[in-house]
Amino acid sequence: MINLENKLLKQFNNFIIVSAIVTNFLLFLLFLYRVPAHSFLFNLFFLSIIIVILLFYIFTIFYLNTEWKAVISISSITIIISLIIVEILLINSTFFNRGLALKKSQENAKLYEPRSKLEYMKDLTSQGLDPVPIFPPSIWRGKQDFKSENDAVRYSLENNIYPLSGISNKLTVNCNESGYWAEYESDKYGFNNPNYAYKKNIDIISIGDSFVQGACVKMDEDVTSHLRKFNYTSLNYGYAGSGPLIELAILKEYASIYKPKNLLWFYFRGDVEDLFSELKNEILIKYLNNDYSQNLINRQDEIDNFLSKYLDKRISAVDIMVKEFKKKKEAKFLKSQLIIQDNIHGKFLEILFFFKFTNIRNLLNLYDNKYSCVDYFCAEETKNDFSKILLKAKETTESWGGNFYFIYLPSWEEYTNNKPFLQNKKELINIVKSLDIQVVDFNDVLSNQENPLSYFPFELPNHYTNEGYALLANQINETLKNNN
Repeated sequence: MINLENKLLKQFNNFIIVSAIVTNFLLFLLFLYRVPAHSFLFNLFFLSIIIVILLFYIFTIFYLNTEWKAVISISSITIIISLIIVEILLINSTFFNRGLALKKSQENAKLYEPRSKLEYMKDLTSQGLDPVPIFPPSIWRGKQDFKSENDAVRYSLENNIYPLSGISNKLTVNCNESGYWAEYESDKYGFNNPNYAYKKNIDIISIGDSFVQGACVKMDEDVTSHLRKFNYTSLNYGYAGSGPLIELAILKEYASIYKPKNLLWFYFRGDVEDLFSELKNEILIKYLNNDYSQNLINRQDEIDNFLSKYLDKRISAVDIMVKEFKKKKEAKFLKSQLIIQDNIHGKFLEILFFFKFTNIRNLLNLYDNKYSCVDYFCAEETKNDFSKILLKAKETTESWGGNFYFIYLPSWEEYTNNKPFLQNKKELINIVKSLDIQVVDFNDVLSNQENPLSYFPFELPNHYTNEGYALLANQINETLKNNN
């Protein structure tokens, strides 16, 4: 009986150790195959670890006795189980798992306001109102081709216009992150301003993406509205989905007409990634030329007509799809089959992702720095174009005697353990300062608050709350006062 137990124990130990050898050997081959995709230090670090572990287990199976093999086998199993438990805990933590945090954020918003944007707009229409959605300028970007699968790009190309704002003088429905649909009355150019904000002398114009536009807060709660409370004549030329090239276009088409004393250029992670796509657009790329303009400020009627027709076209397309879906008896069955197929493929990817222990590696900063760069900062050409655009924006502002400020907006991730998002901030700030541009880093203020996450709705990866935008406006006001 004892001999049988010893024999089973020996077989079990050998099985565990051989499994470890095979696994590490396969990992070694995988890394050799993936060497070109990773940085030298990343390859060196992990290949060294794999080789050491592989040699250790080979040494164990040939040179150590049964007792030591048992110790190593049990230790190996314990380590693997511990890693699995920790990874499961991290996956189910909104603090570490951004995907889960985003999902929870959407669920929280729907608890208070379950209607979709389309349903909400239909309810507004039934009340006698005439709402429209926002039109992020990013929907028209990309390589312009009449054969493009992107119908928005084709539509822009066919009409030879690239709008940078929305429909003018309309109730505009934005987004829902705090349990209500944020909306505003657009100004005469389709931006989030009251028309009375247009004065002869403008103190501040803000340019940026959705954070500047006012996502996802009520009217008068965006950063520009808060700046007006300090008695600045201020205009908000921010729009969701805008990257550096679109922002330069907005500066040239609109801000340069009003020549503000101070131009605030807001930056949020993802902007250079947006630039990567913007540079492929034949109209946007022309804004790198000093004298190019679409003369959009004098074409608002044309823009309104263009956007209204596109909206009708999209709504009609959705209605047709719904009707066609209802006509087909087999549609429900086919949909369920597609869902099953997608789920099988999705589950396989989830399992693969899980056993890469991605969350643990992120927690320990064991990721490849070559590809941890957010915003396409890995792409030198894009980074160079970003510098050129910033310099051009600064020089344009200074040409009328204005002051140019670069406002850095920290994301939710910077206050959780998603540290890869911070990898390129230092390089970004160095680029901006090398252009002799003053940097206002909102993190300097936000990080000193008792709970920085409280300035994001539900403390999840969203835009800022009203209190967050107010805090940002206060920092900008203090900067301008000190400079003056």
